[in-house]
Amino acid sequence: MVRTLASSGAGVDVVVGKAGTGNSTALGAYRAALDAAGVPVVGVAPSATAAHQLATSAGITDTATVDRLLVELDHRRRTLPRGVAVILDEAAMCP
Repeated sequence: MVRTLASSGAGVDVVVGKAGTGNSTALGAYRAALDAAGVPVVGVAPSATAAHQLATSAGITDTATVDRLLVELDHRRRTLPRGVAVILDEAAMCP
């Protein structure tokens, strides 16, 4: 999974995995590869609990809920740097 994400070059990649199968651990390895390449990483999830879990499991220090990120962007309280990788965890839970 990490190799595929790191080499795809796609604007959007989707990873599907069952709970408890190492998805967060693999995302942590992907995050480490992005860090090493100088790519900024933002993690988002539909709930604060899931965002915290993403931060803890994958080591993504810049995490927020999807709603919070969207509000901050909409009100220009935040911008995303060029080339940022946004990791959305638990996307199936987003409306």
